[in-house]
Amino acid sequence: HAITERHKMVEKNRIELAVPIKVVKKKSWGKKNLEIEKDKFLRDCLEKSEKLLAKKDYFSLQKICYNLDQSNNIREPLVEEWYWPKSFLIALRAARKNIESDEDEEENDDLKQENQDDDNIDYQERLQKLSEYVRQKYFYCLWCGCCFESNNDLNDNCPGNNRQLHWILVIFCIWFSFNSYNFLINCIFT
Repeated sequence: HAITERHKMVEKNRIELAVPIKVVKKKSWGKKNLEIEKDKFLRDCLEKSEKLLAKKDYFSLQKICYNLDQSNNIREPLVEEWYWPKSFLIALRAARKNIESDEDEEENDDLKQENQDDDNIDYQERLQKLSEYVRQKYFYCLWCGCCFESNNDLNDNCPGNNRQLHWILVIFCIWFSFNSYNFLINCIFT
């Protein structure tokens, strides 16, 4: 009974205020539309995670490139400034000159400005270029985590120049070792 009284009161107020009742039509989602939305969502999630991994790998490789260059007495990035972390470049330039000139301040301002434009950076492309540099110059692979003795050693023992190729190798090794283990168990107990 209380619900009907309240309903009457709401209806009376609506009429007095001349507020039309909004009819909301539910969007009908067919099975096909749901599958399309699900696929789009999964693709977007995969793309986002790949970009985040590339950004993480890029920052790691910048530090490694800096360390490799420094160990070879290279005091400035040879190819591109973004091969080294910005904070390292700023600190190096400040340490090199106790009194900064206008030119140095402009360079530091450029580095700081570039820091603000991080959303526009294609980390996957930069990672690819930086990885090629350390592979060619130092025979280093980020995903193997080591320096090889020569280019031939790198080509023979490293699966490739990206994370996916390394994961494929890891998955294959796990699969192979699991199947080998099952094979051995079957041979021993059969």
